[in-house]
Amino acid sequence: LPELTAGLEEVLTLVFRGLPTVVLGASTGNLLAFGLKAPNICRRLAAEPFFTTGDLWPFVADARRRMARSPGNAPLAAYLWRIFGIGPTVLENRDYRHLLGDISVPTAVIVGDLALSPQRELALWPSFTSEADRRALAANPLVTIHEGPSGSGHGVTVDGPGAALQKQLVHKALRAAAELCVQAS
Repeated sequence: LPELTAGLEEVLTLVFRGLPTVVLGASTGNLLAFGLKAPNICRRLAAEPFFTTGDLWPFVADARRRMARSPGNAPLAAYLWRIFGIGPTVLENRDYRHLLGDISVPTAVIVGDLALSPQRELALWPSFTSEADRRALAANPLVTIHEGPSGSGHGVTVDGPGAALQKQLVHKALRAAAELCVQAS
């Protein structure tokens, strides 16, 4: 992950050349989005971030099913182990909470309203943003948490009211970035 984040930092520098930039992360993509430190990042949007992996029970079960269906898929197994700590029979938490300390720009976070815990039977995946993650995010004055509509889970921004909320927040962030461009010229 650090190598990929460093590569994205380089792209931000080369492509955007210091222009105010809005970063959007969704689910696992937030591990990259929150790791970016380019000085031209002026806003951040995060859909369903998580900062530890040991309690992502719906994803763990799904990952193990995928590994069982493709036992020879070494890249899949390596990815699931390296990023999430998921093996066929072993689960080792990966802790990304250090990324919470790097929030230095206004950040809008969209989460589903179905709590991750306790583990239970659900028709859809619950929010992956745990209560501990929500508290840590809320403790930062630059973070605003937006909860999706009733019954929304990890796919809160995929369709319906959650997608409309994401669109509003993206537009707000882009307008703020555009205003910075106008001020600079």
